[in-house]
Amino acid sequence: NMFEKFSAAPWLDSGLKGSNRAAYLQAWSQLGALSAMLNWYRGSPMVVPDSGAPPTPFPITDAMREKYALTMPHLLLWGMDDTALLPSARADLNQFCADLTVVEFENASHWILHEKPDMVAAEIVQFLDASA
Repeated sequence: NMFEKFSAAPWLDSGLKGSNRAAYLQAWSQLGALSAMLNWYRGSPMVVPDSGAPPTPFPITDAMREKYALTMPHLLLWGMDDTALLPSARADLNQFCADLTVVEFENASHWILHEKPDMVAAEIVQFLDASA
């Protein structure tokens, strides 16, 4: 299972069965869906260090700031127990997004949407209400 190989996914036992599993398979089977998901990672300049390794210095250039600039408000929900993407991976995001809101979730991993769905939904609604 890709989820288990990528990072800890404790929600799998209860969250990826029956209709949830079918919904994922249906969504990922749409033409171009899997390529689109992978292209996000392909297009990112982010360098993720090996487990336990210190972050790799990554100089941010003016050309990168221009290419990857985000001109609209962004909400970043972050599971603090994420073993795949550590908080250091988001350290310089404010250089690309002038209006960045970061909400940290304790006791949540990379799969925050599955682990804390009600809290995630509430944060999104609050963000959208504030942006309206």
